[in-house]
Amino acid sequence: TSDDQSQRQLFLEVFGGKENIENVMVQMSRISVTVNDLEKVEVEKLKEMGASGILLVDNIVKCSFGDRASYIYNLLKKDDKND
Repeated sequence: TSDDQSQRQLFLEVFGGKENIENVMVQMSRISVTVNDLEKVEVEKLKEMGASGILLVDNIVKCSFGDRASYIYNLLKKDDKND
């Protein structure tokens, strides 16, 4: 749906764009996004979008989204298949 499309766009931007995302993993309510450049990740915006417990480890952004985690994971992964 177009709502999913705009949500995906938002999340891609927060993680520094599609080119910046190396890998996405989900573990229960937590998402781990491996990025090329941590500087491009908008941590404050992530918080505004509902992320909690944000950890930045090397080039991995880990954050909790509660029951929305798998939805967000699927949004971010969906893009990989379209390449």
